[in-house]
Amino acid sequence: MAVILKADNRTLLADANFSYLNTNYASAASTLVVVNSSDFAVDQYVLIGSFGSSTAEILKIASVSSGSLTFKDESEVAATTAYAHPESTRVTVLLYNQVKFYRTTTTTYATTSQIGSTTDIKAQDWYTTVTDSTNTTGYGWYIWYNEDSTAVSTNSAYQPYTGYSGNTVQKIFNRFYSALNNNELKLITTDDAYSWLNEAYTVIRNELNLVNQEYFASDLQTLSVVAGTAEYELPDDFSDLLVLYADGASPQQTINPITLSEIPNYSGTSPRHYLRGAYIGITPTPASSATWYYRYVAKATDFTAVTDLVDLPDSAFYAVVDWMLGRAYAKLVSPNSSVYFGKFTEWSNRMKTNSIKRDSGVDSWSISPYANV
Repeated sequence: MAVILKADNRTLLADANFSYLNTNYASAASTLVVVNSSDFAVDQYVLIGSFGSSTAEILKIASVSSGSLTFKDESEVAATTAYAHPESTRVTVLLYNQVKFYRTTTTTYATTSQIGSTTDIKAQDWYTTVTDSTNTTGYGWYIWYNEDSTAVSTNSAYQPYTGYSGNTVQKIFNRFYSALNNNELKLITTDDAYSWLNEAYTVIRNELNLVNQEYFASDLQTLSVVAGTAEYELPDDFSDLLVLYADGASPQQTINPITLSEIPNYSGTSPRHYLRGAYIGITPTPASSATWYYRYVAKATDFTAVTDLVDLPDSAFYAVVDWMLGRAYAKLVSPNSSVYFGKFTEWSNRMKTNSIKRDSGVDSWSISPYANV
């Protein structure tokens, strides 16, 4: 069975310079005038239209003069547009016009085995693809390539030949995009998808932490206490402290918390801890050095690659698609937005209910029957 590798063309539009056509143009136009040509230069490639449009095309600039763009091919021969383009069509500068695909046997990127030939970007599709009819296992990669300057981009995340697992960013994006129609997809960018995914994950993690703090608990951390030093910097992903205890005691001595307002009036000798911004503090200030230990709840980190795993209990990663659709329909000014936010809330509540039962804690806090006398 052949494996199809994909390069998402839309990622090229992030932070790209662009302008708009100032009037209507028929096909076979040799010159296009844009509203502002200050970001355009000779030998740049430009996308006329939007990826996925039936009339989108990529051309190479031959000259720029007073807002007018002319075009050429790779042999320096004058070129014209293949399609008609209406006024206000977007013209976007592309750093690359081709794609190179590679295969590796491990998840370490290498360029020793190219799949197919260097491929022109398919302007009329969201993806540029290549088919591997030889291999059925391994990992696919791609880089963007500039045919004129030979510049290349950094490599993509790997694409497993056996497919992505259900909780990868790629699978979540696939579910999200498949729920939108073609007209809606034209208005949703890859940056939108990543932003809404990261937002959804942060929201649902915070909801889970309200009822279950073990799922995202950190490994045991070491706090090197120094004589005369009251405060210590916490990890960058620190969200909330679970436990702090001193080593050397049996049983272990838990260091209880104290609020900042209580510190001036605290006269005890047993150490207490407090949190202040990115620091954990100890009062009274330690008089001797020691090694203490702690665990904390970690903050969510942003997903940046399609191979990243969305880690949530009980397959709750399905819920983030509902949040993403809610955000998408809000952008599209559709009443469906509230429907999908409601579905997300239902998923979140089910997850919290199930997560309470993950540990050995009781399911309620009422007085047990046997306590009545």
